[in-house]
Amino acid sequence: MGTWAERFNEYWEGFHVVADGTEEGFAWKKCSCGGLAGDRYRVLYQPISAEASEPWEAVGVCSDCLLYVANAETPEEEEL
Repeated sequence: MGTWAERFNEYWEGFHVVADGTEEGFAWKKCSCGGLAGDRYRVLYQPISAEASEPWEAVGVCSDCLLYVANAETPEEEEL
């Protein structure tokens, strides 16, 4: 399955992703990285092929994803 960063990058391939950081509260739904229920934080994304004037979409992600988008810091790497 690869490392956490490989899974994240595969999921978001083809998109620009930037950190907003606004706390969105608790969510029961899994994060796009596979993270379990927990607090979610807003990131903005847009297809790489989009025009600069097109709006960015928002999605809630876990704290691991937020740190990766903002600082390229990954959680402890472990093969799953």
